[in-house]
Amino acid sequence: MSASDDLESHSWPGFVDILSAAIMMFVFFVLVTALALFIQVITFTSKEDPISALDVQQQQISDLEVENRELRESLAGLQQKIKETDATFSESAEDQKLHISDDGLSLVVVFGPTSITLTDDSDKRLREFAANVLSRYNPNRLSLQLSSSKSTSPIETIARKIAVARMFNVRNAFINSELPKDKLRMDVVEPTKLEGTYEWTKVQFKVD
Repeated sequence: MSASDDLESHSWPGFVDILSAAIMMFVFFVLVTALALFIQVITFTSKEDPISALDVQQQQISDLEVENRELRESLAGLQQKIKETDATFSESAEDQKLHISDDGLSLVVVFGPTSITLTDDSDKRLREFAANVLSRYNPNRLSLQLSSSKSTSPIETIARKIAVARMFNVRNAFINSELPKDKLRMDVVEPTKLEGTYEWTKVQFKVD
């Protein structure tokens, strides 16, 4: 064996050791760098999240304040509209029409758009209608159904209030009649067209 071969056989294990050590150091460096970056990311995120959460919370509070203000303004507008409607429907009495059925047992009072009370002529004709029915039949065999349609007002309470007011005003024509009080029924119905309008109250006698 020559001297060069002997040197090569002794140097190769040392080269392998140096290469292995270099690779291990590189891997160790990569791991340390990755760990450092990971710690930095966690630190940065922990500092930023509370700020972001606070910003989101403040934005939500601001949105709620805006929504509450809009609701208060909307409520104030509705309250004003209710007052104006109450004033409009207080004692108005426009021209009215009465439609009597062929059998003479039912009658429909058609009110004007802003009318809840009966005109003198309507009240007179309604009382005559009641007297005519009671003269033809035994009052104890009769029952009376009053029904009134809600108006098309967008406010439910106003629509119902108008219907009830009209129905009670019509009922007054029968208060002092011979009809037994327990035979009188009243009902408010959903907006329904009758005689081409929603502004009506119907009187329906039934014979037992």
